[in-house]
Amino acid sequence: MNGKIPKFTRTPDGSLTSYGCLNLCNYWAEEDEWEGKPTADLWRQEAKQYQWEVDHHCIAWVSSPKIEKRLAEEGSKWDTALVPWPAEYY
Repeated sequence: MNGKIPKFTRTPDGSLTSYGCLNLCNYWAEEDEWEGKPTADLWRQEAKQYQWEVDHHCIAWVSSPKIEKRLAEEGSKWDTALVPWPAEYY
């Protein structure tokens, strides 16, 4: 595991992008596998869904209770990973 926390963006309504979700799910799959947690496969399955969206250029805004729960559980770890939504898109 490389340990590098992925960057992600929140949209103006608080959603995440498919690309950000893909990066988060891949990170957690790798992290959980490294720690021997059984949830690694769950995050791999989630990542497959987001990979399909990214591969097919589906620019989606995502609201995922699973991802939000994990972000909340890990708290301030993610404060520096948030990339602001570009102002020109407001």
